[in-house]
Amino acid sequence: MKRIWVALLLAGMAFGMGSCTKEDIDDIRKELQEHDDRLTSLEEWQKSVNTSISSLQSLIEALENKDYVTGVTPLADGSGYEISFLKSGKITIKHGEKGEKGEAGNTPVISVEQDTDGKYYWTVNDEWLLDDGNKMPVTGEKGDDGETPHIGDNGNWWIGSTDTGVKAQGNTGDDGLTPHIGDNGNWWVGTTDTGVKAQGEQGTPGTSAIAPQVRINTETNEWEISTDGGKTWTSTDVQATGDKGEQGEQGPVGPSGAACGISDIKIEGNNVIFTLGSGANEQQITIPLCSSVLTFNDLDEITENSKTFSTESELFSREDLVIQVRVESKNAYGTDILSRSASESWDIGTSVSSNKLEITVEPAKGTALNETAILKVSVTTEDGQQLAYGQKVFTNGIFAGVLSPTTEEEADEQLEKMGKKLNKDKATDIKVINWPEGLTIKYLINYINDEDYLIGTLEIAVPGIEKLPSKAFEKFKNIKVFKSEYCQLWGTNGATFEDSSVEEVYLPAVETLYQMEFDECANLRAVYLPNVETVEGSQVFNRCTSLETLDLPNLTTFNSPNYAYFAGRCPLLREVNMPKATSLPGSAFQECYSLTYLSFPNVEEMGSDIFWKCKNLVAISLPNVKALPKRAFAECVSLNAEEGFDVVEEVGESAFEECTMMKTATLKKVTKIGKNAFKNCRSLTLLGLGCVSEVDDTAFDGVDTKSCDLRFWGGKEPTGGDLDILNYKWCGKEWKSIMIFQSN
Repeated sequence: MKRIWVALLLAGMAFGMGSCTKEDIDDIRKELQEHDDRLTSLEEWQKSVNTSISSLQSLIEALENKDYVTGVTPLADGSGYEISFLKSGKITIKHGEKGEKGEAGNTPVISVEQDTDGKYYWTVNDEWLLDDGNKMPVTGEKGDDGETPHIGDNGNWWIGSTDTGVKAQGNTGDDGLTPHIGDNGNWWVGTTDTGVKAQGEQGTPGTSAIAPQVRINTETNEWEISTDGGKTWTSTDVQATGDKGEQGEQGPVGPSGAACGISDIKIEGNNVIFTLGSGANEQQITIPLCSSVLTFNDLDEITENSKTFSTESELFSREDLVIQVRVESKNAYGTDILSRSASESWDIGTSVSSNKLEITVEPAKGTALNETAILKVSVTTEDGQQLAYGQKVFTNGIFAGVLSPTTEEEADEQLEKMGKKLNKDKATDIKVINWPEGLTIKYLINYINDEDYLIGTLEIAVPGIEKLPSKAFEKFKNIKVFKSEYCQLWGTNGATFEDSSVEEVYLPAVETLYQMEFDECANLRAVYLPNVETVEGSQVFNRCTSLETLDLPNLTTFNSPNYAYFAGRCPLLREVNMPKATSLPGSAFQECYSLTYLSFPNVEEMGSDIFWKCKNLVAISLPNVKALPKRAFAECVSLNAEEGFDVVEEVGESAFEECTMMKTATLKKVTKIGKNAFKNCRSLTLLGLGCVSEVDDTAFDGVDTKSCDLRFWGGKEPTGGDLDILNYKWCGKEWKSIMIFQSN
């Protein structure tokens, strides 16, 4: 259209050039530029219209496919919105801008309307858009597949299950008739209409439903509409441009702008509402908004009598929901799907009544007083589509006593008040968040012990209280968990928790453990002591019969090898993590029956009896230990010494006595072997030693040496034990074989 106007104006200019003034020429150029600008704007607008029509079609498809809106995002330039769907991708809907409009310049408004059959059809200026007299559907529906002709057993052509009665081959001399598709879309055989459609009447969604397109005919200056994807165009008899009128104002989404019929978009509750048309022709399309945010009742702390969260939404009235509820805190979590409660965790009960969801929570075992937790709710359909979510932060205040005195008088008052609330039959959590200067924490501990209250968790969160005196909780039978971020154990007498009922202890500030700190704590299951560096004294974890894991990642020093039973006689102890320890005292793990695999990469020195009677110990790595002390592995009946003793030079008295399942002992650098060192190692079949200079005559008593191969490493014969290599005799015993090897 631009080219037409340019040609006309240039022709006019050429014709009258001789009589034109400069002002006339300037007016012509100005008019040409104005027409060019207006046509450029209209062409850009035309592209926007067709995009908006396509978006409207996608909107109806999302509605009919029961899709969900996941986001309504304003465009960066403020010209409209980007609508995101869960399954259908994204569409763009722009605001309309009223441009320059002349008296004869009008815009065809293409929209959709729902007919009495419940389906949506295209409209133009509020009239049905017709294609060969038929209303054009916005979306297609998948139809039946067309039937394929085949020859039946009777020699006739069959269409699907229909016998056409027509022979596939004629009599002799006659040609057979071949099926073909007639003008009416049916299969024909010869001149016979079978009445069977060759193709289904309706196509796959999105293929049979063609969105209308608009354009400006550059020759007639009229709006035209195509209903066949741009193959043919029909005039609307509406002029595209007229004389220049007044400048229009910024308009909303709607007929005056995008000409696609969407006049408003808004979010109400859990829905996005699209308004089509205006006035008497206005209609609304509502599509659920996925991931709407739930809000909860005002409950910031749970207590014994107030622990139910609630939230309301029309979503809860649906029958196809899966509601997942999860509570998380520092040391526990709980999950519930509808009304199923999690076991051994936060106990959660969920119920839905009409449009209201209620969630009841009970703290998990070990959840501390005032511990922060998060309630999370996700609402989805049965096929996994998320409709809503929400979360709520709260604290545990159930059965809690909080102490925050600033004077001794206030401490007495608060303790008395707390005492009236405490229940001797039900565990109570107590948290101290402030304490008077000069008043020892022993004052509080004695009060709790004297009243014989059952304490779930005692947490001391006061920076000024940094020391727990010796025997602070000795023989306490009414405390389960003790926590303090600041307290350290103090006093060489130790025994802070000796013979108490404590189950868990969290003391991250502690750097030194003294004697008998947890001696005979039969219920102790877990200790959190990440910063312990030094041990001063014996029996720190002695007879902790419920302890399974001992994690001391920074422990380096036992100040005496004579400290006995560090963690001895702990029958359930399975894991020990002490990677920095450089020494282990005597009997440190004696009678720890559940130990199986151990590694002490930095230990150089060990006391006697250290692993005596660890009956399930299979293997151990001691890469820096040169001397195995007396009874180091005595009665470790499951032990195999094939690896882990790379630098051992001395095997002490009874070090491997009664290791009855040991088949291989690889000790390539051993030069000294003590009394009864391998006594009764009845399964030994291969023994590797160094150039032995000292060996006791009883070292191999009870060993079936005639079934054991003996190897000496280092390239030299042993100087001790009277070797007779030709007769396979050494240390007064006859061996299966004796060989001398060079060192690796």
